[in-house]
Amino acid sequence: ALGEENVETLMASHYWAEELRLNKEYEGAKKVYEKCLVGREKVLGKDHKDTLATVMNLGILYSKLKDYEKA
Repeated sequence: ALGEENVETLMASHYWAEELRLNKEYEGAKKVYEKCLVGREKVLGKDHKDTLATVMNLGILYSKLKDYEKA
């Protein structure tokens, strides 16, 4: 079974958050991105390209939410 810290599960979570963001479901996207980021940092490391993609998309989302300090 795939767990929450499985690379494929984390990838699916990232894409789900992206779909939520693109559909302007910002609060839902924020929760999924933040959880995905924690998992990716733990499993892949902070400097991995997939982790950094989540950081970037979360920054875009924070900007949409006008949370410029976090963005």
